[in-house]
Amino acid sequence: MASRKFILAEDALNDLLDRYEKNVNSSRLLVYPDKLNMKSMDNWKKFNRTVQQAENAEAIEVIWGKGQDSQLIRYARLKNADNLYIFLSRQPISQLIDEGLKQLRQSVEHRLDWAAPIIDKYESQLRTGKKTSLKPSLEDLDGWQKLFAVVSSIRNSGHNNVDMRTFSRLTTQDSKWIEKHKGVIVRALETLGWEMPKGANSEEKLRYLGLEKFPAPVLIAGEFIIDDSSIQIIAQPYLGIPPEWVEKITVLTDPTYILIIENLASFNRYVREVDRDGCIVIYGGGFPSRTVLNAVRTLDTKLSNKVPFLCWGDIDLPGVHIFRVFEKSINRPLQPHMMNIELAEQFGEFTEPRKSTPDKNSLISDLESYLGRSGCKCVEQEAFNPIPPNLTSQLL
Repeated sequence: MASRKFILAEDALNDLLDRYEKNVNSSRLLVYPDKLNMKSMDNWKKFNRTVQQAENAEAIEVIWGKGQDSQLIRYARLKNADNLYIFLSRQPISQLIDEGLKQLRQSVEHRLDWAAPIIDKYESQLRTGKKTSLKPSLEDLDGWQKLFAVVSSIRNSGHNNVDMRTFSRLTTQDSKWIEKHKGVIVRALETLGWEMPKGANSEEKLRYLGLEKFPAPVLIAGEFIIDDSSIQIIAQPYLGIPPEWVEKITVLTDPTYILIIENLASFNRYVREVDRDGCIVIYGGGFPSRTVLNAVRTLDTKLSNKVPFLCWGDIDLPGVHIFRVFEKSINRPLQPHMMNIELAEQFGEFTEPRKSTPDKNSLISDLESYLGRSGCKCVEQEAFNPIPPNLTSQLL
């Protein structure tokens, strides 16, 4: 580890306490004078005087040089943190945490009993010196109030059918607050036990919950009607269905299959190049939004159990995670299309294995296990020309 060198003694002494607060069990905390950048004898005198005063206060131990450098400070070692706090007139972090958490808890008590796990996790991270995944800072009570207002409204479904910026303005009086704090909101919800798509980023997780700038239409190809309309829609190559319509989609006769395609280029190629033979194809859009999931669930509910549902995505762990999100959203098996070990081995490139926990009941479990083993390979779905599924084969 590189020596920590300082021109100002006050900076050096505060650095000792900063590192002590990150790990109170550290046994060797040292600081050094920055000899090369001491511009004058006055710099040396000020540094020596302050460090010696700290040593006289039993806060640090000074180690002097040898021989011709015997009058120069070689380094200083932390001796007693409590004495150094007093010498620097600095309040210990433990006291700051106690006072800040007391104010924070008082600000939400009797109103937000559900918020206790969030504050408890934040306190644990502070006291163990870990980087806090939950923000705002202790001093930012207004930020905490906004966070709790957003989470409280989401818990009560207040975000349903509201775009992100309007929802942000209604809950925080700042239309962009949620966009700036997506990760914090997601981590708070996860702390409360909300299940999120594995491998998704914060924006994708909020979209999964139905919170986005504005929900995009669902791109769908095939034949269907909207509600009880007698006019059949033939979506060729595809149509964009607004969120308000997805639950109104009805199919008069069972399609040959339902295929969800993760990638936009692959979706566009499939609906234009493949003889779809009465199927319905849906663009998944990576980790799916609530609107896309509602469309898939609607078809799952309304169609016969004989209609197979398939998903085609990248042969990698994110592709598997996306598959699993769709799989959990329906009440029938979801079959992988062009997502298998054989294709990975034949066309893939070596990648670092990434451990996951496969569900043995999932039809993607073999691929998920493979991607956690040394020597595994990955392939993006754009590497393949689109082909229809072989519904008579067990290997899709």
